[in-house]
Amino acid sequence: MKPVSEFPAACRSSRTVRLLPLLAALYLPGPAHSAVETFTIDPARSGVTLSGTVQNANLFEQGPGGLATSFAGTIQMDVTPTTVRFPGGSAVVPTEANAWSPGSNGAASYGAKGTFIIGFSSADLVAATRKVAFDLTSATIPRTGDDFDSDGLVLGFSDAAHPVLDYQVTGAFSDSGSVALKGLSTNNAASTSSITRFGGVETVVIPVNFTYSFGLFSSNDVQLNFAGNIVAVHESAVTDPPVVNFTPPSGPAAPLKLAWSSLYKLQRATQLTQPDWADYAEDSPIEIPPTQTGEFFRVVPR
Repeated sequence: MKPVSEFPAACRSSRTVRLLPLLAALYLPGPAHSAVETFTIDPARSGVTLSGTVQNANLFEQGPGGLATSFAGTIQMDVTPTTVRFPGGSAVVPTEANAWSPGSNGAASYGAKGTFIIGFSSADLVAATRKVAFDLTSATIPRTGDDFDSDGLVLGFSDAAHPVLDYQVTGAFSDSGSVALKGLSTNNAASTSSITRFGGVETVVIPVNFTYSFGLFSSNDVQLNFAGNIVAVHESAVTDPPVVNFTPPSGPAAPLKLAWSSLYKLQRATQLTQPDWADYAEDSPIEIPPTQTGEFFRVVPR
């Protein structure tokens, strides 16, 4: 099968209708293409804000930008025309752009502060996250066109990066140290994720909303929530032929039905001697009523 496929639409001619079963046999879908692709995170379009509590007291930014940063790194995705899967091996990394306190270990990704009550006294906390990296994993998630559910994603701290929360407490008591950041969290973002293709570039947009709990002074007394968007791109040429579902009309006045793989788009022409190909306005799947003769369609890479 050639990457660019042309075939006549249904019309009122009985001869055309008789040809449709042969055309349907030529375009039965083959096995879904699957390949693990490396998407590079775009820091200019990827940002995640931190919020949370310690001992039920809200955390605030130490200074401007203390609770917001851009992200970089890579995402591993197993992509087919109808599904996506995150097999692991991603490195979703917040930018460490500032030397937040406590600053003995250098630049940090987030810098927070808060005041909480101990007995009848208050204590002040400053904290900074360092060496943070996340991995993304999931089961196979169905795609609806370009979209797929965000809530099937699991974001976990990467143990290999040794992420930590450095902290210092003053006031009612004094304490300082580092806590290893560990654990998994399921995405709770309300918006769907998407993977689109334009000009040979695939772009994945993933809304994230993850919450982690761990103990600093007592069991699960710290809640950290990461919310924002991760945008990553992958450049590759489309080399596989399109997968086309072709359903013949069920009767003389019934429509012809077409569906095709999302890395391709449909074009329409009214003649082939001097083709006037133009992008079809609707996306897959479509129904073409048998109201006109001399229509031709093809699928081509986006």
